[in-house]
Amino acid sequence: MRKLMYVLIMIGALTFTGCTLPQMIKMAKEQQLKADPNPLEVHKDTVVFSLSANLPVKMLKKGTVYTVNSSYKYGDSELALDPIPFKAEDFPSSATEQPKVTKTFTFPYKDAYKTGTVEVEGVAAKGTKSKKTPRMSVATGVITTSKLVQNSYYAAYAGHGYNNQEELIPVVIPDFIFEQGKAVLRKAEISADKGKQLDAFIASKNATRTVTITGTHSPEGRERINTKLSEERAAAIEKFYRAQMKKYDYKGKADSIRFILKPVVDDWNEFKAALAAYTGITDDQKSEYLNIINGGGSFVDQQKAVEKLKTYKKVFKEVYPKLRTAKTEILTVKDKKTDAEISA
Repeated sequence: MRKLMYVLIMIGALTFTGCTLPQMIKMAKEQQLKADPNPLEVHKDTVVFSLSANLPVKMLKKGTVYTVNSSYKYGDSELALDPIPFKAEDFPSSATEQPKVTKTFTFPYKDAYKTGTVEVEGVAAKGTKSKKTPRMSVATGVITTSKLVQNSYYAAYAGHGYNNQEELIPVVIPDFIFEQGKAVLRKAEISADKGKQLDAFIASKNATRTVTITGTHSPEGRERINTKLSEERAAAIEKFYRAQMKKYDYKGKADSIRFILKPVVDDWNEFKAALAAYTGITDDQKSEYLNIINGGGSFVDQQKAVEKLKTYKKVFKEVYPKLRTAKTEILTVKDKKTDAEISA
């Protein structure tokens, strides 16, 4: 009798799994995927973009994982990017609220990448069973910063061959560092060279198109438990910037400046870059971190595994503080002579 019950339970479990995964793949048709910007942009020889993934309510079933795998496909080749996993247990309210994750991707630019697409494929898994969605494109091509000009700003070429089209120049301000778990822009940061540099730029009233502010957090519990921390850090820089514009009497000029806030949440890319540059531990010890991060699983599981490493306390003390940042990049209009000045 017990053997019969065991067989019935196993059949029921397999049937449940068999129904669950196709149902998840069917519901995945309603997922919302957005790459920003689109087309992708190059800044300082690096492609940077974010991918937002919103899943339908009730799509995540108990014991399942839905992973958004993305890659940049160019010609006959493709560049694999880090996955975005949605583990059911990490989204306890998924029956009533959409599971949402935004992840920032970076990779070095090559000329071959100019024509290509960001492609996404979803994988629903439960135990050893899995099913995939069809591939879909979410972004096309890469443009360089010098080409980030809206059509309304284009001007005609002068007869003398001088290029009088508007050109944009990126101005990168050194990272502002925040205290653990906080989003307050400290006076020490404002009075430091980076604060003075940003203040001087604003005071000069350069013609500016966009101010992109990327907020980040370090990958430990106290930082990541506040899901709005990265956004609040970016907002703190915007608040300071707007206050300085008011101080320097920008008036109508401020209305033409677009602020783009990019909160980075549950993302290891900044950590991996900082770890690569860090000289406080050996390459083998660095590999222990990378094996965990690149080995799959949820961000929380990876975080807990990293905290068990022997060198974690040292890395936490010396690397993590540099990850609690707000990064500011400004696109300003290059000064050029007018047609009249050229012709004179």
